[in-house]
Amino acid sequence: MDCTKIILSSYSNFQRAIAAADKAIKSKAECSFSDRRPCETIVEEILVLLEKKNKIVRLKKKVDTVFALLDAVEIDLLNCKYLDKKPQNKFEFSLRTYFRKQAALEKKLDKYFSYIGINDADFFEEFKSVPFIMGAKIKAENVKRLKCAFSENADEIARSKRKTA
Repeated sequence: MDCTKIILSSYSNFQRAIAAADKAIKSKAECSFSDRRPCETIVEEILVLLEKKNKIVRLKKKVDTVFALLDAVEIDLLNCKYLDKKPQNKFEFSLRTYFRKQAALEKKLDKYFSYIGINDADFFEEFKSVPFIMGAKIKAENVKRLKCAFSENADEIARSKRKTA
Protein backbone atom coordinates (compact mmCIF):
# COMPACT_ATOMS: atom_id res chain seq x y z
CA MET A 1 0.00 0.00 0.00
CA ASP A 2 1.25 3.44 -0.87
CA CYS A 3 -0.44 4.95 2.16
CA THR A 4 1.85 3.01 4.52
CA LYS A 5 4.96 4.84 3.31
CA ILE A 6 3.13 8.16 3.39
CA ILE A 7 1.84 7.59 6.92
CA LEU A 8 5.30 6.61 8.12
CA SER A 9 7.08 9.51 6.42
CA SER A 10 4.57 12.07 7.71
CA TYR A 11 4.20 10.56 11.21
CA SER A 12 6.78 12.91 12.71
CA ASN A 13 4.58 15.86 11.68
CA PHE A 14 1.41 14.61 13.38
CA GLN A 15 2.03 16.21 16.76
CA ARG A 16 3.05 19.54 15.20
CA ALA A 17 -0.05 19.51 12.99
CA ILE A 18 -2.29 18.82 15.99
CA ALA A 19 -0.70 21.68 17.94
CA ALA A 20 -1.00 24.03 14.94
CA ALA A 21 -4.67 23.12 14.53
CA ASP A 22 -5.30 23.82 18.22
CA LYS A 23 -3.64 27.21 17.86
CA ALA A 24 -5.62 28.03 14.70
CA ILE A 25 -8.91 27.01 16.34
CA LYS A 26 -8.18 29.11 19.43
CA SER A 27 -7.13 32.08 17.31
CA LYS A 28 -10.22 31.84 15.11
CA ALA A 29 -12.45 31.72 18.20
CA GLU A 30 -10.72 34.65 19.90
CA CYS A 31 -10.80 36.80 16.76
CA SER A 32 -14.48 36.11 16.17
CA PHE A 33 -15.33 38.91 18.59
CA SER A 34 -14.21 41.57 16.12
CA ASP A 35 -15.31 39.69 12.99
CA ARG A 36 -18.29 41.21 11.16
CA ARG A 37 -19.32 37.98 9.44
CA PRO A 38 -22.29 35.94 10.68
CA CYS A 39 -21.56 33.77 13.68
CA GLU A 40 -22.59 30.61 11.78
CA THR A 41 -19.86 31.21 9.18
CA ILE A 42 -17.17 31.51 11.83
CA VAL A 43 -18.43 28.41 13.66
CA GLU A 44 -18.41 26.44 10.38
CA GLU A 45 -14.78 27.44 9.78
CA ILE A 46 -13.87 26.36 13.31
CA LEU A 47 -15.67 23.05 12.80
CA VAL A 48 -13.73 22.41 9.57
CA LEU A 49 -10.45 23.02 11.42
CA LEU A 50 -11.59 20.81 14.29
CA GLU A 51 -12.50 17.98 11.91
CA LYS A 52 -9.08 18.13 10.22
CA LYS A 53 -7.42 17.99 13.64
CA ASN A 54 -9.59 15.06 14.73
CA LYS A 55 -8.69 13.11 11.57
CA ILE A 56 -5.01 13.47 12.39
CA VAL A 57 -5.58 12.56 16.06
CA ARG A 58 -7.50 9.41 15.07
CA LEU A 59 -4.80 8.42 12.56
CA LYS A 60 -2.04 9.02 15.13
CA LYS A 61 -3.84 6.80 17.65
CA LYS A 62 -4.17 4.02 15.06
CA VAL A 63 -0.51 4.28 14.09
CA ASP A 64 0.57 4.31 17.75
CA THR A 65 -1.49 1.16 18.28
CA VAL A 66 0.34 -0.54 15.40
CA PHE A 67 3.73 0.68 16.69
CA ALA A 68 2.95 -0.90 20.06
CA LEU A 69 2.85 -4.31 18.32
CA LEU A 70 6.40 -3.98 16.98
CA ASP A 71 9.55 -5.24 18.67
CA ALA A 72 12.59 -3.11 19.52
CA VAL A 73 14.52 -3.93 16.31
CA GLU A 74 11.51 -3.03 14.18
CA ILE A 75 11.10 0.26 16.05
CA ASP A 76 14.79 0.99 15.43
CA LEU A 77 14.33 0.20 11.73
CA LEU A 78 11.39 2.62 11.59
CA ASN A 79 13.26 5.31 13.47
CA CYS A 80 16.25 4.96 11.20
CA LYS A 81 14.35 5.10 7.89
CA TYR A 82 11.33 7.29 8.50
CA LEU A 83 11.89 9.36 11.62
CA ASP A 84 15.56 10.30 11.05
CA LYS A 85 16.51 9.11 14.50
CA LYS A 86 19.51 7.01 15.40
CA PRO A 87 18.66 3.45 16.45
CA GLN A 88 18.70 2.63 20.16
CA ASN A 89 21.12 -0.23 19.56
CA LYS A 90 23.63 -0.81 16.81
CA PHE A 91 22.27 -3.20 14.19
CA GLU A 92 23.88 -6.62 14.42
CA PHE A 93 23.37 -7.49 10.76
CA SER A 94 24.70 -6.62 7.32
CA LEU A 95 23.48 -3.81 5.10
CA ARG A 96 21.82 -6.33 2.79
CA THR A 97 19.93 -7.82 5.74
CA TYR A 98 18.97 -4.30 6.82
CA PHE A 99 17.21 -3.71 3.49
CA ARG A 100 15.53 -7.12 3.65
CA LYS A 101 14.26 -6.35 7.15
CA GLN A 102 12.99 -2.93 5.99
CA ALA A 103 11.03 -4.58 3.15
CA ALA A 104 9.62 -7.23 5.50
CA LEU A 105 8.65 -4.54 8.00
CA GLU A 106 6.80 -2.55 5.33
CA LYS A 107 4.82 -5.67 4.36
CA LYS A 108 4.03 -6.31 8.02
CA LEU A 109 2.86 -2.72 8.52
CA ASP A 110 0.74 -2.93 5.35
CA LYS A 111 -0.98 -5.95 6.85
CA TYR A 112 -1.50 -4.26 10.23
CA PHE A 113 -2.82 -1.05 8.68
CA SER A 114 -5.26 -2.92 6.46
CA TYR A 115 -6.37 -4.93 9.51
CA ILE A 116 -7.28 -1.73 11.39
CA GLY A 117 -9.09 -0.31 8.36
CA ILE A 118 -6.52 1.89 6.63
CA ASN A 119 -6.40 1.35 2.88
CA ASP A 120 -5.17 3.52 0.00
CA ALA A 121 -8.51 4.64 -1.44
CA ASP A 122 -10.13 5.60 1.87
CA PHE A 123 -6.93 7.13 3.24
CA PHE A 124 -6.33 9.45 0.30
CA GLU A 125 -9.99 10.44 0.16
CA GLU A 126 -10.08 11.25 3.87
CA PHE A 127 -6.78 13.15 3.98
CA LYS A 128 -6.87 14.99 0.65
CA SER A 129 -7.44 18.24 2.54
CA VAL A 130 -4.42 17.80 4.86
CA PRO A 131 -1.49 19.58 3.18
CA PHE A 132 1.48 17.84 4.82
CA ILE A 133 0.07 14.39 4.04
CA MET A 134 -0.63 15.32 0.42
CA GLY A 135 2.88 16.79 0.25
CA ALA A 136 4.28 13.44 1.42
CA LYS A 137 2.18 11.70 -1.25
CA ILE A 138 3.55 13.96 -4.00
CA LYS A 139 7.09 13.39 -2.76
CA ALA A 140 6.57 9.61 -2.76
CA GLU A 141 5.17 9.72 -6.29
CA ASN A 142 8.18 11.74 -7.47
CA VAL A 143 10.59 9.27 -5.88
CA LYS A 144 8.73 6.41 -7.54
CA ARG A 145 8.96 8.16 -10.94
CA LEU A 146 12.69 8.78 -10.47
CA LYS A 147 13.32 5.15 -9.55
CA CYS A 148 11.38 4.06 -12.62
CA ALA A 149 13.29 6.48 -14.86
CA PHE A 150 16.66 5.31 -13.50
CA SER A 151 15.58 1.70 -13.86
CA GLU A 152 14.53 2.22 -17.49
CA ASN A 153 17.75 4.11 -18.17
CA ALA A 154 19.78 1.29 -16.61
CA ASP A 155 17.96 -1.25 -18.78
CA GLU A 156 18.74 0.78 -21.91
CA ILE A 157 22.41 1.07 -20.95
CA ALA A 158 22.62 -2.67 -20.32
CA ARG A 159 21.00 -3.43 -23.70
CA SER A 160 23.38 -1.09 -25.53
CA LYS A 161 26.40 -2.69 -23.81
CA ARG A 162 25.21 -6.14 -24.88
CA LYS A 163 24.85 -4.97 -28.50
CA THR A 164 28.38 -3.54 -28.58
CA ALA A 165 29.95 -6.58 -26.92
